[in-house]
Amino acid sequence: MTTFEHIDDEEVEILVLFLRGLAERYLVLQVGLVRDADDITKREFQALELIALRGADTVSRIAELGDVPLSTASWIASQLVEKGYLTREPDPHDRRVQRLRLAAKGRRIIDTLEQTFRQVAVDLYAMATEEERRTLLRLAERFLARDVGETFAAAG
Repeated sequence: MTTFEHIDDEEVEILVLFLRGLAERYLVLQVGLVRDADDITKREFQALELIALRGADTVSRIAELGDVPLSTASWIASQLVEKGYLTREPDPHDRRVQRLRLAAKGRRIIDTLEQTFRQVAVDLYAMATEEERRTLLRLAERFLARDVGETFAAAG
C-alpha cells in the first residue's frame, strides 16, 4: 500500500468516508435487486455481474474471477440458466465449451444496476465545477489505468 507523509489525515478520512459511502450505496442496491428479484441469491447476482461486466462467459471464468471452486461456479451457472437469467450456447470454435449469455431477465437486473451507477455519476458530476469535473475524470482515468494494469500483472 502506498503512503504519503504529506497527506493530511483529515483529507484521507474524507476520502475514506466517500469511498465507504459509495460502497454502502452499492451494497444497498445489490441487496435491493436481489430482494426484488426474489428468486436469485447474492452469489448468483455476483455471477451475473461477472458475466455482464467482466466478460466471464464460461463457468471456468466465473470460477476464476469469483474465486470459487469450479463445481460451485457450475452449480451457480446451472441455477441461473434454470431460473431464466442466463442461456448456454455452444462455442462456435470449440464444441466442448458452453458460452454463458445473459437472458432478458438477467439483462434487466444488470440494466437496473447500470442505470443506478449512471445516476450516481450524474449526481456527483452535477455537484462539481467544470475544473473539478476535469480533475475527477483525470483521476478516474489514472485510477482505472493503474487498476487494469495491476490486474493483468497479477493474472500473468
